[in-house]
Amino acid sequence: MRRHRFARFLFGKVWSYSKNAKVAIEQAKKNAVHGIVFKGFAGSGQICPSQKALAPEVGVEDKHKDYFEKFFKDGGDYMKYVSVSGDGIPQTIKVGKEYKIGIIVSVMKDALRKDLEVAGVIKSYFRILILAFYKHHHYYYFIQFYNK
Repeated sequence: MRRHRFARFLFGKVWSYSKNAKVAIEQAKKNAVHGIVFKGFAGSGQICPSQKALAPEVGVEDKHKDYFEKFFKDGGDYMKYVSVSGDGIPQTIKVGKEYKIGIIVSVMKDALRKDLEVAGVIKSYFRILILAFYKHHHYYYFIQFYNK
């Protein structure tokens, strides 16, 4: 996966197997979102930095089982965050009676993170901005919290 710095999208090639090529493409999109939520991925340096899982806690999938069953069902809410990128033409390899399908997808990581926070699946995190100024021999501090 590759992260686009400005739009907060993650791009990458995802592979899936199926006897039906169309089913494999849909499964690859589901796999991409699932991987970003629970596993993250190893990057390759500055161009493609590693991405930690959005929900890395052990047991989070079981703890929120009802939410994730609905989220990852066929045509579920995960579809709001993933789309086919590039030319949209999958790389197809026939492996026995199945197809191995590779497709480039983009995942809207920030929107996905925000919705998982709103649903209570993951905790929101904030940045803290501390401003200090000196006046009449005293330091004054202003602390501002804002969403990252």
